[in-house]
Amino acid sequence: MSEPSNFKIVIVWLLAGCAIYLGITWWNHEQVAQRQKTVVTSTGQSLEIERSRDGHYHVIALVNGKEIPFMLDTGATSSAIPASRASQLGLKPFTTITVNTANGTTQADVARAQFELPGLLRVDQLKITVLNEMDGPGLLGMDVLGKLRLVQEGNKMVLTSAKQ
Repeated sequence: MSEPSNFKIVIVWLLAGCAIYLGITWWNHEQVAQRQKTVVTSTGQSLEIERSRDGHYHVIALVNGKEIPFMLDTGATSSAIPASRASQLGLKPFTTITVNTANGTTQADVARAQFELPGLLRVDQLKITVLNEMDGPGLLGMDVLGKLRLVQEGNKMVLTSAKQ
């Protein structure tokens, strides 16, 4: 085979890989969105979340006005997002801290962001941890979850405003 023919094959495989990656990313986003629904009750709004196949609870929140997937993590002191996501959102770190993660102790940046669970909670200037080694969804920690009332019933988690 000639070199241009090999190049074409490589390009075709790269395009196919990108298409598969984008398809899986879109599918994951749709799965999270389908498991999350806002329910209006006589006492206000609540957010019902079904447990996902991975055994965790996932939500889509707004960070600086953009939809970002998060996994609820009651073991995390602060909420965190991957550095790649922070870069996409234009978040600027204002300090660096040492954090203890499941993978050990590491350095992380801290940035401020506008955070919102629409109709339920809004946090102006949330200090959010930015982790270089992190991949996948963000982690919604107790800095946000502590402002809510959490009730787990079977395979469902219900989040309501703590103000009620």
